[in-house]
Amino acid sequence: MPPSRFGAAWFGAAWFGAAWFGAAWFGAAWFGAAWFGAARFGAARFGAARFGAARFGAARFGPARLGSARLGSARLGPARLRLVHTRTMPSRRKIRSSFTRSAGTSPRPFGAPRRGNAGGMNLSTPLDRIAGWSALDAVARPMRKAIQSVLPSGLADVLHGRPLGHALHPALIELPVGAWTSAAVLDFVPGQRRAADLLIAVGCAGALPAAVTGWADWAAQRPEQQRVGLIHATGNVTAVALYVASLVARLRGDRRRGRLLGVVAYGVAGTAAFIGGHLAYRQAAGVNHAAAVPYLAPSDWTPVALLADLPEATPVAAQAGQLAVVLYRDGAQVHALADRCAHLAGPLHEGTVSDGAVTCPWHGSRFDLATGALESGPATTAQPALDTRVRDGRVEVRLG
Repeated sequence: MPPSRFGAAWFGAAWFGAAWFGAAWFGAAWFGAAWFGAARFGAARFGAARFGAARFGAARFGPARLGSARLGSARLGPARLRLVHTRTMPSRRKIRSSFTRSAGTSPRPFGAPRRGNAGGMNLSTPLDRIAGWSALDAVARPMRKAIQSVLPSGLADVLHGRPLGHALHPALIELPVGAWTSAAVLDFVPGQRRAADLLIAVGCAGALPAAVTGWADWAAQRPEQQRVGLIHATGNVTAVALYVASLVARLRGDRRRGRLLGVVAYGVAGTAAFIGGHLAYRQAAGVNHAAAVPYLAPSDWTPVALLADLPEATPVAAQAGQLAVVLYRDGAQVHALADRCAHLAGPLHEGTVSDGAVTCPWHGSRFDLATGALESGPATTAQPALDTRVRDGRVEVRLG
């Protein structure tokens, strides 16, 4: 390939990816920071600066300082200052609540920064907003039910990654991502056309098992995660469709069109991968929510309840130092597990108990009460269990 065509193609790929990626997904974030920040954030902070003396003076500076240092005794005088303070100045509580409202601490979407906080906006901000779009639940709800209805529990555990001890989906996405990345490079290496075409085909084939595991995980997530997951899945489906179109164009001899579609597809796949990272690292989908238990559980025997206060065969919530635990009394024996489910932090003390195991009320993960061993998913790891003993009528626990 001539150097001029190679440079143009490569520069076009970078420019097109940056334009599509920025405009389609994150334009709202940067545009919002400029417009929204100037209009709303500016009003909140600039207002405090300009009108602080009139509205917030009493709370922030105090009557003495306001009268002498800021306004001067000659201009207002003690009598007039007292009149202003007692009749027109809002109370300190009202001032604080008014400023809080202007700063935007009203209920906001899951994970979203406070409105008006322009400094807190970043590339993930649009996805935080999407997490709050309850309208997407109308699409997610029937899809979740359909997926759960066709997946038997044994197969679902495999797709979640129970045999591995962690999620299977991240491991499977390495194949399509690696194949497509290699194809994007070989597309601009002379004499590597057939290798690039083969890698695109391999990536499309590898996307299928990755998608199956992804949908299995998605069906057992919280609504906020499922909303963002729908956008993630839409991006992946779009990328695969573009790669298939690219492969068809290549097989028909239209290399130029095939490479252009490949560049676009790679940009879409990269965007979808970014959204997947948002799900995992910002919304904690697929991670072990019990990983912090060894750092929170007491290492010494700690009393948590009186044995006489624990009902038989009923899970009860208790607190062991910094760790929330669930206690279950079986005669004179008491079992203790970390209360928050390892899958998505569901409260196990609200779950049901049968055959010596507790079932999480959120997504149905089942754990042995005595050992914490995982009996069924969607959790992929055991629930931490604590040692217990009864001394002087008190139930004590410690990290095993």
